[in-house]
Amino acid sequence: AAHVVDGGYLVGRTPDTDERVRAGELRPIVVDDKAGSVANAHAEIRVSGWDVMVVDAGSRDGTYVSSPD
Repeated sequence: AAHVVDGGYLVGRTPDTDERVRAGELRPIVVDDKAGSVANAHAEIRVSGWDVMVVDAGSRDGTYVSSPD
């Protein structure tokens, strides 16, 4: 899936349950992951001008970013 990143987001299986999403600080991006490799709140996307940062949100296995091929 492709998403326009124009602010703060929380990526995960159930990011809607996170307090930061409920408070309106972040917007959710839901990942359908039946295998369970993605945490409920897996990674935060932060945007500052043209800079985009992906920060692990405390997931068990960490967060990795790869470039598209």
